[in-house]
Amino acid sequence: MYDWDRMSRDSYAWWSARVQHMSRYFSALRLNHILGFLRVWELPAQAVTGLSGHYEPSNPVSGADLDARGLWDRDRLSRPYLRPHLLQRRFGKDWSVVAERFLHENADTTFAFRPGFDTESALAQALEEEPVVLDGFAQSEVLQALLDCVNDKCLVRDEARDDCFYPRSCQSRE
Repeated sequence: MYDWDRMSRDSYAWWSARVQHMSRYFSALRLNHILGFLRVWELPAQAVTGLSGHYEPSNPVSGADLDARGLWDRDRLSRPYLRPHLLQRRFGKDWSVVAERFLHENADTTFAFRPGFDTESALAQALEEEPVVLDGFAQSEVLQALLDCVNDKCLVRDEARDDCFYPRSCQSRE
């Protein structure tokens, strides 16, 4: 977030000017959330929520770390787990309308998002362009349920390193 090497070249003039300006309004300054100087919550460009982010810099969990703990099924941990009864729980009796538009069924009776519908922003855009009508659901509720589905995973795969993962952020709306 900050280029500390570059800032050091002019003896942190930007910070000095900022503090001087703020001192015109306040008699004391407090640096709060100091961690924000050292790392930030990074999100992929396709994010709508913050659930698929991770701190940067941070140390991801490697595939070898997962293997050492007996967690070999990386796909199960890093992809949404979508089964008919879970889709029905989220979307009600018309769940198949959502499945037909956004998902494809795998051989093991699980579902996966179709290419082009596998990110938060793609789902939001698709619903904006062509709303999905479900009995008893507002469009915002359909979108939220789809976002819940796409984020239904334990691990977020590192975009730059295929066999590295971050624990998914948790958010409770209840």
